[in-house]
Amino acid sequence: MTEYRRASPISMKRFEKIFIRLTGYVCSSLFCLMVAVSLLQVFFRYVLNDSLVWSEELARYLFVWVSFLGAIIAFHRGMHIEVDILTSMLRDNSKRILDLLTKVLTGVFLLVLIVYGWRIVGATWGTPSAALRIPMGLVYMAIPVGGIGMLAVLIFKITNTIDGSDNITQEDKGEFHGSLHTN
Repeated sequence: MTEYRRASPISMKRFEKIFIRLTGYVCSSLFCLMVAVSLLQVFFRYVLNDSLVWSEELARYLFVWVSFLGAIIAFHRGMHIEVDILTSMLRDNSKRILDLLTKVLTGVFLLVLIVYGWRIVGATWGTPSAALRIPMGLVYMAIPVGGIGMLAVLIFKITNTIDGSDNITQEDKGEFHGSLHTN
């Protein structure tokens, strides 16, 4: 008989760390590529007097992807805007209830973002971009991918809350090595 085992908090924490680190590396790489493409365009335009047709479009699409991947990292670090005037007036038990309600509503929003993001991807997959001629669905895929990533982070946060390890450490805040943010 096979015994069912619940994933240990250590393995979930390790998976979370790997996921965030990988997201950070991809985001950093895309950002560097975006900067390189932009600098290449400046060089071609002002030194060689010949513009690259595709560079502005590629930089814009890379910016979209960097924004959604960066949102995953910001969500993990708790860096999105929040209004805490209500929570500062509540007692511990009420704070936990409000925190749970906030996480449930965030999950609902992310599910809507994922579902409608996939619909946009499907609707635009056959439409090529103007200069690069890549499917526009590839660009819009940043929406559901970002939503799935943030939903994964939300699951990590809920798991950490249940296990009692819901505080983000200084190491977690600084683990995205490509960040210009200093602690």
